Amino acid sequence: MKKPKILKLAFFLMLSIPVMFWGCEEQETFMEPGIIDMNHRIATMDRQIAQPGQIVTFTGTNLHEVFHIMLNTENVPITFTATRDSLRVLIPEGSPLGSVINMNIFFRGKGLATRAITLISPPVIQRVSPEAARPGTVITLMGRALHLTTRVFMGAQEITTFTRVSDQILRFTMPTGSTGGTIALHTATGSISESQAPLILGREILIHDFDGTSPFFANWSPNGNIQSPTVVPGMFPNNNFLSVEIADRATGWGGNMDFNTQNFPTDITTQDRNRQIIMAIDMRVSRNMNVNVMVFRDGGTVWGRTLPVTVDWQTIRMPFAEMGTGYGGGEPFGEVMLFHDLRGVKIQPPAQTANANFGQLVFFDNIRFIIPD
Repeated sequence: MKKPKILKLAFFLMLSIPVMFWGCEEQETFMEPGIIDMNHRIATMDRQIAQPGQIVTFTGTNLHEVFHIMLNTENVPITFTATRDSLRVLIPEGSPLGSVINMNIFFRGKGLATRAITLISPPVIQRVSPEAARPGTVITLMGRALHLTTRVFMGAQEITTFTRVSDQILRFTMPTGSTGGTIALHTATGSISESQAPLILGREILIHDFDGTSPFFANWSPNGNIQSPTVVPGMFPNNNFLSVEIADRATGWGGNMDFNTQNFPTDITTQDRNRQIIMAIDMRVSRNMNVNVMVFRDGGTVWGRTLPVTVDWQTIRMPFAEMGTGYGGGEPFGEVMLFHDLRGVKIQPPAQTANANFGQLVFFDNIRFIIPD
């Protein structure tokens, strides 16, 4: 039987590789030419698709003679346990992912068995758009390795029809009768990846995502010590986002960035419903700082909270019920003016001279309101 070149290369590499076997270490060298085919020693393999952290179990004969395992020719340390009739292999972090690879199983006496296996990383949902929807709405998931999804659930309901647009985008239509819920993606390995927040039965009012236009956005306005609003190309899934600079413009009170709105729906007529609304915005800053995040009616009529914002992208979700009154968000809480009377979103970073933030940047993306039914 002619052996593939990759196996001969693997044996060549094995000449100088220390072997790790759960606390036991052994050095094997080969003095005689030739490779002995041990594929007949492997009877079964319980999975052909796996991911780091999972165990692949083999059955067969004389498997206690296995002393080393390699994935292709990469010397990633692999932990395993072996008895005469069973071999359990833990797929390590750092394994080569993606296409089919060879798991090379080395036996004492220059024996070698090879099995093909596909190693994948589980899908990661980075963003759901929209975050609130009604049946019939197309839902877009953005993330990593979404093409590996085999089943989709929203709450307890399985989504039987979905489209893998790419490894980064998956779409489905919210089915009739759905009430929303956490979105879960299942893979062939049995792993489950979930959305960070449940999809809500209701509406999303998108003010701006800096990738297109919205009927609810009027304009933006930098004020005081805020300048240079600039749309910046970013990395998926944020794509374009907005950057503003904190600068010394001789304004003693500081500065803020207003996103002025229009055409809000008028069907929110009670405070009970108004308090259920959630304002959400993706933000990061060039240096960690506390930022006033608010909605407003006019310059002095504002509601919101002072929140820590970091150098990493984070999604701020603030229910109207938790918003305080005035700059800094003090008592009373939950008394935001009815939604259709609001005129925009106001962001106020610490922008006075004493804050020593001149030259720092604030970044915004996906400014939206979530209105539950």
